[in-house]
Amino acid sequence: MILPSTSQHRISTTILLTFCISWAFLLYIALTSHMIIFHDSLGYESLGKAVHEQGWEFFFKTGPQREPIYFGLIALSMSIAQQLAIPSYQPALMLLQLLLLMSTQVLAFLILRKIKVHDYIIAGAILYLGFSPVIVNSAFILWSEIVTYPLMLLLILAYAACLHHIQQGPHQRLINSICLGSVFGLLLVLNMFVKGAFEIIAPALMLPIFMKSVQALRLKQPVLFKRSIVVLCACLFTFYAPILSYKWANLKYNGNFTFTSRVSSALYGNIARRMATLDSKKWLAALAYVLPNEELCHRLYGQNECFYWGEIQGIIISKAKEREFDQQNLTLEQRNKDFIKLSLQKVTSNPLQYVSLAFLEGLKMVFWEGMGITYIVYPNLVAQLYAYKPLEYALKYGMPIVTVWALVYLTTLAWTRRKQTTEAQAIIFALFNTLVIYIGAYTPFFIHGRYALPIAPLYVICIALWLNSFLTKKT
Repeated sequence: MILPSTSQHRISTTILLTFCISWAFLLYIALTSHMIIFHDSLGYESLGKAVHEQGWEFFFKTGPQREPIYFGLIALSMSIAQQLAIPSYQPALMLLQLLLLMSTQVLAFLILRKIKVHDYIIAGAILYLGFSPVIVNSAFILWSEIVTYPLMLLLILAYAACLHHIQQGPHQRLINSICLGSVFGLLLVLNMFVKGAFEIIAPALMLPIFMKSVQALRLKQPVLFKRSIVVLCACLFTFYAPILSYKWANLKYNGNFTFTSRVSSALYGNIARRMATLDSKKWLAALAYVLPNEELCHRLYGQNECFYWGEIQGIIISKAKEREFDQQNLTLEQRNKDFIKLSLQKVTSNPLQYVSLAFLEGLKMVFWEGMGITYIVYPNLVAQLYAYKPLEYALKYGMPIVTVWALVYLTTLAWTRRKQTTEAQAIIFALFNTLVIYIGAYTPFFIHGRYALPIAPLYVICIALWLNSFLTKKT
């Protein structure tokens, strides 16, 4: 199938119609659905209410807490509801989150245009972002992932702009390097204030810029060296100044120089679980547990074997170690250091086993449509559509296959066109690097289905790029 050519310089009627249909559907859901506050949502609501009523000083005094931006969004929605005399904050929050999803669609459109994807395929991507059961579900429940959607796409644009700017001719102004590096650093901060894993992800994303400076120094290219160093320094300052300030605020108000309190214990619990002596049945259960269907694992290998690979087993291990730390009266900072030290010791005891099981854990990231519908009551027609079993299974098990093919294609493009200096290639590299690093950063931990949601829009872009490769004429 070959699609007809379209203009890249204007927004077609197809695209406009796609946005109108998608936004009408999303607005209908926002006005006719309501959230169910349960599990993690209770914690988000409670702390958001505390920020609204008692301010950010209370947030820090009772910390270290989880990442702050989403609590701020909940507090803002409560303030709006209070000003408008609305009995519940939920409608205001759902409309704010609706705007975030709409902005995600617009940003996806801009990226797809920049990498020269056909308008019909762009329209399909926009519709998918507006109708996908999992993406729509995440936009109207009390989870923080919705905030990451536009932030991740803005990060891709800023990252690509930095990489493209560094490769340009000698007439680029210094102020441009400073501004681009600063915007990239700021977006890394904002993403970290939603997902703490960016404390690991951010330095890894900066690494290619550092490598550009090393390469320029080796090849005696002073202009390229100066430009890459300025971008890197601006990014480093803009990222680490707010992060260190936030940690100092935690130190001042609760005595802990840290960003959150959850990372090191979760790291230890999951690594200790993986690095135990495993028999063949446990290995097979680990493989089955990758699929978003625990019942299949239970039927094949039994509940006990599968329970071992669940999140609770890692929590049990980490809690046992925390009780040992309690007896030693260790501070939170000392505990974090010991957890990380013990985790590294276990990894180095059998690196092959760790890498194998980390790879299996990472595979969960491609099952991003496997979460199902949770924590929301839809109108009957939408609920019936999303509960339709053939659609559910097609998305749950079909989209991972499509996603893997799209990632293979993206990897091929990133490698074969690595010497190109176009804006489109910079975006392709930014997509590839961000996806690889993001997935890699989560592999030491237990991966929930929701952890893949921040990169779901990136997956949709990659799939559109892959489809574009064989549905359009080569020019």
